[in-house]
Amino acid sequence: MKLLKNYLLLLPESETTRIISGLDQNNPDHQKTIKGFFDNAVGGESGFDPTTQAWCAAFVSHILEELGAD
Repeated sequence: MKLLKNYLLLLPESETTRIISGLDQNNPDHQKTIKGFFDNAVGGESGFDPTTQAWCAAFVSHILEELGAD
């Protein structure tokens, strides 16, 4: 397993390479990171609460942005 960007885990042992978040919405430090995904997606303060709302789409949006996708 390889750590990328402090929140991505690359799992080389799988048949297809997978990237997973490694983030936990119950961890206060991780909550700030997850909320940052939403704030970036909406272009400002989102009011998002990662402990009560699903955050997978914001994570995917962040990854796509990091890869240069529009």
